[in-house]
Amino acid sequence: MNLLKRIYSSISRRLSKSIFLLLIVFLLGNLMICSFYILKFSEITKENIKSSLGGLVTIHASENQTNKFTQMILEDDADGIMAMSGNIMDSLSELSVLDDVSQIDVTLQYEQLYTDLIDSHSYNLKYGFLRNLPIRGVNTANFEDLVNERIVVTQGRTFTKEELAQGSRVILLPENVRSACSIISEVKDEMGKVIGFNCIGEQNEVKLGDKISLFRIVENDEGIILKNEIVEYEIIGFYKTLEVYEKNTFFYNEEVGSYIPANAVIYEYERTNELRNEVAGQLEKEELNQNHYHIHSISLKIDDPNQLDQFTQLCKHVFEEKNLTDLEYRSSAETYEIIAGPVNSVSVIAMISLILTGVISITILGLVTTLFLKERKKEIGIYMALGERKWKLITQIVLEVYLIGLLGITLSFHMGNMLGKTMGSMIMNDMIQKQEEVTKKKLEEMGSVVPQEYEFSFSMEDVHLSVEYIGMIYGVGSITIWLSTLAPIGYTLRMDPKKILM
Repeated sequence: MNLLKRIYSSISRRLSKSIFLLLIVFLLGNLMICSFYILKFSEITKENIKSSLGGLVTIHASENQTNKFTQMILEDDADGIMAMSGNIMDSLSELSVLDDVSQIDVTLQYEQLYTDLIDSHSYNLKYGFLRNLPIRGVNTANFEDLVNERIVVTQGRTFTKEELAQGSRVILLPENVRSACSIISEVKDEMGKVIGFNCIGEQNEVKLGDKISLFRIVENDEGIILKNEIVEYEIIGFYKTLEVYEKNTFFYNEEVGSYIPANAVIYEYERTNELRNEVAGQLEKEELNQNHYHIHSISLKIDDPNQLDQFTQLCKHVFEEKNLTDLEYRSSAETYEIIAGPVNSVSVIAMISLILTGVISITILGLVTTLFLKERKKEIGIYMALGERKWKLITQIVLEVYLIGLLGITLSFHMGNMLGKTMGSMIMNDMIQKQEEVTKKKLEEMGSVVPQEYEFSFSMEDVHLSVEYIGMIYGVGSITIWLSTLAPIGYTLRMDPKKILM
């Protein structure tokens, strides 16, 4: 009788014991597949988290840098402010040419434009009916305040690439700004100097496509207007403020005003400087009102989130070369460590479970195989007495157990698949929910980078065992069966055939 026939005959003669062994392997296989599935679940979830967070770095002024900036404002040091802003813009230009950088989102803050628009803050009028209009200059259509859901466009649109590149005179206004003066007149003092403006026409509601007047003003330290100029901007949209975030700004969170292209801010700054130069002969520079723009927020995005640490160090090096040393760098890698904390716990539990399953499987299968071999001692003794080679006996017994085990592992895939998905989903949801409040608190304390309101979500359909994992399960199962079988077989075959048959 050849080896295969002997294996088949041995299994069929001991059908009940073979089924018992099959059930044991089936149950252990389910436990092993569940552990593999949960491990796979956690790995995919971590990749989804990393992918959704992206490779984002935001740059902030430290407390020391903010104090320096505040001192510059108090001392009316516009040159110092512009030198610092210029160094920052030069550093960003250097970083923008890198292949890994996919986007640089910089927002400029400018306070030197005035408006006749009426809104809920119109009691803060400076020149008759005019008030200061805080401007934020942006360089991307999907700029930071939109991405982070600080504002939402309720009517109209955001900026086009052409408008941003050309610095077009287009503006995105708060939705509560809906009226403007139709006729404007200057108010002059006894010497004929303009000291303000009056609204002598009816207030008209502004709408999409309208052009509004903004005022470039040069004044002295007594608030008397020395030079003014009107510029028109086209309304392309209205927005609603959802929430004010302070921790992702460069210095501090200034009043939300209106949005125009960043290149338009730079032009307004340069044009106002020209107006200042026209009256420079009349007054000392220190007697004129301030004119400067500064950085409101900076964020840089790279293609590969796994390179965030190296890129953050590169940013630090580039800025320090421009003497910008008091800066803080926050990346989505820090956020990932917080959000993915519970998922990492699941991974550890799954790995420990997998190791324990292997140890338990070897122990149980070893004991079961030992019990089976005790019942077959006489059969083994007869084969040995008849001169059967030991390696053939070892091969026969190992193949018997291995074939039954292989069948058990194969049958366990279907049930293990369902159990793994169900258990993985339950464990993941439970851990995330329990850690949600702690995670949010940690993110707030750190001021961590979250490109948009982060919602943890996953689908069980996204998780499936790849060919690699199936091969790994069969590999681990095979090794477990071999290890659990060889030890009792080796012990049995070391016995003397005469003693076995007695």
